[in-house]
Amino acid sequence: PGTGTRCVVHGDDFTFLGRDADLRRMSTRMAEWHEVKVRALLGPEAGDDKESTILNRTVRWKTNEIEYEADRKHAVKIWESVGLKADSRGLDGPIVKEELGGEHDEGDDELGEQEMTRFRGLAATANFLAQDRPDIQYAAKEICRDMSRPTAASLMKLKRLSRFLVKYPRLVWRFGAVDEEDVNYVDAWTDSDWAGCLGTPKSTGGGAVG
Repeated sequence: PGTGTRCVVHGDDFTFLGRDADLRRMSTRMAEWHEVKVRALLGPEAGDDKESTILNRTVRWKTNEIEYEADRKHAVKIWESVGLKADSRGLDGPIVKEELGGEHDEGDDELGEQEMTRFRGLAATANFLAQDRPDIQYAAKEICRDMSRPTAASLMKLKRLSRFLVKYPRLVWRFGAVDEEDVNYVDAWTDSDWAGCLGTPKSTGGGAVG
């Protein structure tokens, strides 16, 4: 606490944020009672690393910003599982909101047991990927709503998401440098569609903080 060093732990992976000397001291202390492998020491200095992976997410230290990229292999897994390739036709939108007379009404046939199991696994993968990709969060949420009873329409949603991921396999967050006078302000946006789901009818709420 006295140094201001921060730590996030996930299993046996430790990610620290702090000053160079404090980070090196922490690494030395941990090595006294554990076998430690330091993957990288990111920073602005000439001898610092500029790129590393943290829980399979890629982090890059640029001149005036830090980049954070989602793990692409989950996108590849989703589109390959529905028979697509990297050069398959892609789509600009990950989902189309249901309307009366649309997919919701036309695809009520339940999938077979094997297809159900495969669908649920891919839905969980999409949900995991959505943590790092806000552009697919709504689509992943809608797909996961069908996990208890996946139908032909559910599979159509998954295939559409797959085509979106084929066209946009990567998403990179860029965190730019800010002025000190701006760090005390937080902007937040929220919205809801109010009973927008035709099947339940439940609302979908969302928000963003910047």
